[in-house]
Amino acid sequence: MKDVICTAVLALLAAEDMTRKHVRGSLLVFLAAAGIAGSLLEGRPIAEMLAALLPGILLLAVSVISGERLGAGDALCFTALGFGLAPEELLGILCISFLPAGLYSLGILLKKGRRGADAGFAFIPFILFAYAADRLLWTM
Repeated sequence: MKDVICTAVLALLAAEDMTRKHVRGSLLVFLAAAGIAGSLLEGRPIAEMLAALLPGILLLAVSVISGERLGAGDALCFTALGFGLAPEELLGILCISFLPAGLYSLGILLKKGRRGADAGFAFIPFILFAYAADRLLWTM
């Protein structure tokens, strides 16, 4: 049930990110709450839950340092997702999401040339893709 809720919330966040380039904090809080509830019901130790927040916090630091070249909403989404996943699952999702995002970036550069280097794009859809792929792989 947690996976269905997280996928639905990620889909809403992805739609917002693509259309408005901004995500609602209430959806991020809901995503984090669903993850916390699922983790507590699964009996995950608090230390493991906190360790899973580190990749998202690192992305948030990268967002701040880079002047939000990586959006804060993307980093906060990843941090909220960490409440419901084991650290290794979260890192796998991070790696999976970077692959299609990198290919998309390459496509933008090839299409627009140097002008495309400054083009931003929504990253949460790639997180959604990676989360869904990860969940499908774990359930097979």
